[in-house]
Amino acid sequence: AENIQWMLDQEGESSKAIISAHNCHVSNAAPKDNINMHGYYLRRRFGNQLKIFGMFFNQGGFKAMDVNTPSKGIYNVYLDEAPPGTLEHALASANHSIAAFNMQELPKDGPVREWFYTKRPSRHSGAGYNEERPEDYFWSYIPAEAYDVLVYFDRTQPVVSVNDAVYEYNWMLDK
Repeated sequence: AENIQWMLDQEGESSKAIISAHNCHVSNAAPKDNINMHGYYLRRRFGNQLKIFGMFFNQGGFKAMDVNTPSKGIYNVYLDEAPPGTLEHALASANHSIAAFNMQELPKDGPVREWFYTKRPSRHSGAGYNEERPEDYFWSYIPAEAYDVLVYFDRTQPVVSVNDAVYEYNWMLDK
C-alpha cells in the first residue's frame, strides 16, 4: 500500500493505478484468518476510492507450478466445472459466458443481498497447484465484503506465453 501510494504521489494528484494479483491478494477479506496482502491494506489507505475486482471461473485452464514437484516447472492445469455449493457453480447457473456483478448495486435488503453477504467457498488457484488435492484449493469468502465487483468467466484458457524461456527459471529450486 505504501509503494502504491508513493507511485501515485509521483504521478500527481489526478493519477490512478490498476494493480493485478490473485484474488486472495487483492481481496478485502482474509481467507483462513490470514491477511494476505494488498486489498485489506489498500482499502485502509484508499477507502472507497479503491475498487477491488475478484475474478472467478467455472471451468478451464491456467498456468501453475506443481507444488509437489516444483522441478516440473510451470505447466497448464485444467479444471472441470466448479462443484456444487461453490460461488463459481452458482455464478455458472446463470448461463452467461461472462458477467460482472457490482456489489455496491445490490438491493438494500432481501434474498439477493443476503446471498452475496453469505460466506461461500470459492476456488483459490494461484501460482502453485496440486492436481491430486483439488479440495485444498477452496477458500471461503463473503463475496460482497471481499470484492467491490465480481467478474465471472464460464471458461478460461491458460495464458499463452510470448517466450517460454521466462518459465525456465524456478526460484523454488534455488538452494
